Amino acid sequence: MLFFLTITAVITNFIFDPIEYRIPFYFFSAVFFSGVLCFLLTFTKHKISLHALGISTFSVFVIVFNIEYGLDGIGFTAFCILATGWVMASRLYLGAHTIFELITGLFLGVVSQLLFLPYWSLT
Repeated sequence: MLFFLTITAVITNFIFDPIEYRIPFYFFSAVFFSGVLCFLLTFTKHKISLHALGISTFSVFVIVFNIEYGLDGIGFTAFCILATGWVMASRLYLGAHTIFELITGLFLGVVSQLLFLPYWSLT
């Protein structure tokens, strides 16, 4: 988890400039934020599905990106939603997580992206 947070912090701070690359910067900022929350929750013995968190974060990003720019990405959006369900179902089927852990990962992934959404616009 610390390695993931380090890589995400490096990407956010040294690769994407918030002026030139506003959307990727805030996408990775949301990923870093959700990673910090997951890391802090490990100290309270809460297990969260990082797979569900990752795929839901990416799916919300794709959906909002398509809406923000008026793109016709209905096929890719549908694939992202299908992939989210597929990942969560596979984690449940393999017994790696409970429903609560999956829903918590899904919730953190969606909320982290939605919290950083107001910073996307240029104004």
